[in-house]
Amino acid sequence: MEISVIEDQDDAFHSAATACKAQAEVELGPDPAAIAPTPKDLEGLYGLQLQTRDCLLAEGYAVVEPPSEDVWIEETLNVYRALNSTDPGDVRPPWSPHDGLDPTAYTLCPPPGIADLEQQR
Repeated sequence: MEISVIEDQDDAFHSAATACKAQAEVELGPDPAAIAPTPKDLEGLYGLQLQTRDCLLAEGYAVVEPPSEDVWIEETLNVYRALNSTDPGDVRPPWSPHDGLDPTAYTLCPPPGIADLEQQR
């Protein structure tokens, strides 16, 4: 989803968005997507990402080389920190084996998520 804000309304938009997020947390609790997984969970998720990379390679896709596990975990934690910040700044998503690939790649080799870790336990 892309949001376009008129320049002179930027401050008002951010104030309203912050107030809305705070009210939603009061009424519904914290956003589950903003709750950072543990480093142990991220180690498991990184392994699943590598399995997905292998699947994509087997399907004939050219996949960008992954960063080291430590770098990927730190980049992922930075995204969660940004989600919980009132000023997230410029945070890029961590490496994904699907980076730059067509939508068919997502169907052939679905991206893993935290729920996939739960299924392995």
